Amino acid sequence: MNWEQQNEAGIEAARQGPARQWYILRVDSQRIGRAIELLPYFNCIAFVPTEAKIVKIGSGGRKRAIERHQPLMTGYIVAGFQNPPLWWSLLNQPW
Repeated sequence: MNWEQQNEAGIEAARQGPARQWYILRVDSQRIGRAIELLPYFNCIAFVPTEAKIVKIGSGGRKRAIERHQPLMTGYIVAGFQNPPLWWSLLNQPW
């Protein structure tokens, strides 16, 4: 499962799950996917707010439009914790 699919699963779990404490975490924009993969090990739901954009690709008469999801806030992840997080272990991650 790639990070975009995990992101969608995180958004869905946030809608249906119990009450949580929400935080916005600053992450290197190149490592957002890795952070989304690792944060569930800290018993939290993590996702990146995205927006859908239609992008035209191709050249000449072969242009076609595809839909891409791009982060609204580059370099930030929304994380919801049921219990207070262990900040020292969370902030020592490689992201």
